[in-house]
Amino acid sequence: MLIIKASRDALLKPLQSVTGIVERRHTLPILSNVLIETRGDQLSFLATDLEIQIQAHATLDKAKADGSLTLSAKKLQDILRALPDNVDVTLDEKDNRVTVKAGRSRFNLQSLPAADFPRLTPGSAATAKVEIPQKALKQLFNLVQFAMAVQVACSCPVRRRRN
Repeated sequence: MLIIKASRDALLKPLQSVTGIVERRHTLPILSNVLIETRGDQLSFLATDLEIQIQAHATLDKAKADGSLTLSAKKLQDILRALPDNVDVTLDEKDNRVTVKAGRSRFNLQSLPAADFPRLTPGSAATAKVEIPQKALKQLFNLVQFAMAVQVACSCPVRRRRN
């Protein structure tokens, strides 16, 4: 049983940092989730799409028991966004169910086993570090932006007029 208690903003900010790569519908349901881990008073959020992995950290007010769980990233983000700014949020896990409590609000979310969450292995020791000024990087992106893919989501079928 894992219990996390923190302010809404302490949870929302790092969660928003990692949910950009999470897709709602995926062939592997675990990839729609974010891995939440606690180590002492440190809280980490980890998300992956099997190509890249993003991790963000937050500090809890009080030291908690170490543990990990996975939750739907987008659902948790939507819940936290809907809550008032300065409210304390409690995540209470029991039997693969997580209850999110804030004030008088209660939300129940399904959790998947943290052991099933895929982690990317670190690259080889031979890594390179490149530093470039922001203005120069922006200019380089402007030179190649015409070749970047654009994803357009359309929930309705395209219909053509018959002449």
